[in-house]
Amino acid sequence: MVRSNNYILIGMSLKSLPISLLIWLLISPILLCAQEENIVVQQSKNYLDINIRCLDKYSHRLQHQQERLIKNLKRKEHRFARKLQRNDSASYASYQEQTLTYDSIGKLIHPDSATLVGKFRRKSNNIIDSLKGVQSFLQSKSSHNDNLLQGYDSKLDNVNSELNYHSYINDLISARTKSLYHIGGSTNSDKISILTGIKKQVFYSNSKMKVYKDIADKPSKVEEMALEYLQGTPGFSQHLNRAMSGIPIANNFLDQQEMEQMGFQTRKKMQTHLTQQFGKNTNLVTKKIGSQIKDHQDKINGLVKDAKETKKTVGQIKRARHSSFKINPMRELPFWKRIDKQYSWQTSRATIDGKPAMLEAAATAGFKHTPRITYGIGLSTVIGLGQNWNNIHFSWRGIGLRSYASWEWQFGINIYAGYERMYKKATFSNAATHDSEYVSNSHSTSKWNESALFGLTKSYYINSKWNGTIQVLYDIWWQQKELRSPIVLRFTIQAK
Repeated sequence: MVRSNNYILIGMSLKSLPISLLIWLLISPILLCAQEENIVVQQSKNYLDINIRCLDKYSHRLQHQQERLIKNLKRKEHRFARKLQRNDSASYASYQEQTLTYDSIGKLIHPDSATLVGKFRRKSNNIIDSLKGVQSFLQSKSSHNDNLLQGYDSKLDNVNSELNYHSYINDLISARTKSLYHIGGSTNSDKISILTGIKKQVFYSNSKMKVYKDIADKPSKVEEMALEYLQGTPGFSQHLNRAMSGIPIANNFLDQQEMEQMGFQTRKKMQTHLTQQFGKNTNLVTKKIGSQIKDHQDKINGLVKDAKETKKTVGQIKRARHSSFKINPMRELPFWKRIDKQYSWQTSRATIDGKPAMLEAAATAGFKHTPRITYGIGLSTVIGLGQNWNNIHFSWRGIGLRSYASWEWQFGINIYAGYERMYKKATFSNAATHDSEYVSNSHSTSKWNESALFGLTKSYYINSKWNGTIQVLYDIWWQQKELRSPIVLRFTIQAK
């Protein structure tokens, strides 16, 4: 009787509700499901778009690097042929019989679409297979099969064909290089510097291509967030495993239910536990845990980076032992990876003759010639701060140019030498100045002064993105400029 009365009360309460609210209660689950589906579709599209753009950029970089390599190799091959013709006619005849040359390889670098559609599209690629698994999952979740979803198939096939074709070109270059060494062997190839130059070009070019691949494989934050969201979606792992069926199961992703059965702490399981312990107000707890996890991740990333650098150094030593030429590890990197960006600042106190306290800030860009030697240029500016704390007055005092060279010794200690010229405010003024505060000699005038600096620098760790450096320098011309001290103390931050 009580239960029937409850049903009657519920029915009366439902009848008393507005019709619009009843309709909202009925359709809200449908709207939530549709919203969830839209989020999954959007995250899948984001993941595919980011990876396709990265692979396209990687493919263009490979093609550009191969074009530069072929251009240099063709010039060296022509020199090798002329030298071979003068020294060994039999080897030159064998050279002329070969059809594969760097010139013929250069004509194949820009293939047509028909060439890419052939055997290069059929060759499998682990990255492309995983993206096709995501694309298959996207099609299963999308309520409509629009042109955008259908276009992912052709995009992935085109990228796969281009990457396979670049690998084919690299194989042709390696084959041609080996054949030239085989021909030059009869003329004592150790004495033919051209062959060593060819080997250098191929080695450094392949090393740069590996760096491009590492850059393409490194996921962005948006990509990591999209993948993290998709991994918690039911059915994602099945589509991914089906697309990557040729890969061992250890490399596949497990879905959320499988991970919970194996005893892993998933996000859903952790959220349920936090709700039971702290109630619904878990935002503060989640933020605190997130910050602690981030700190541990930064430490782990630092250890992983150190391990990779150690492994890379060991590999460089092994290659150097078996190589016919001395390897410069910096030449294995693209140009922008060899740029050392630094930002520095220094201060000077006010003087009794009226010069204000000054802040000098500078930005420099150095080129890493070798792992130990760096040289570069920079731009600086000087801001006047006033005479004291009670009389602060900001003024622009000038702009300067810098050049420097440094040699790394050990333990983060470098030997530094530099030349700097500071153009004072009077340089940019049309009015003639005869201010008594300026000293006029060969190293300091009313419009500019120059410095020759020599000293030591010590670098230290700040975080995963920046290093700090303290520079203790000696200004050789400090007396000519009537400075209070020859010692220049600078603080620098350096981008990794």
